[in-house]
Amino acid sequence: MLFNFLKDAKTIVAIVISAVVYIIYLNLELGLLNKKVELLKSENALIINEKALCQSFLDKQNKAIDELKLDVLKKPNEPKEVEKIKKIYIKDKSCESELKAYKELFGQ
Repeated sequence: MLFNFLKDAKTIVAIVISAVVYIIYLNLELGLLNKKVELLKSENALIINEKALCQSFLDKQNKAIDELKLDVLKKPNEPKEVEKIKKIYIKDKSCESELKAYKELFGQ
């Protein structure tokens, strides 16, 4: 009977030691997982900051593109010289009449 008790005691001790070892293993594993969670949280914060920075650059570029679109849509005012050139009247194709027309154009 003592032998059975010692055999049962050894089994109980083995089970208790196994349970303690398993609890220590789970505790270490939990610590590693917590460190991974913290690392992922910090990486996520960095990614969020980079996204915000990229979004601000994108907004700035879109604003510049919109301003360029507005500039293209606006009809530019032609200089007075261009308007004068459009109104040139040349009597004939001789050099003298063309020269006279250009002198009148530029006020000489």
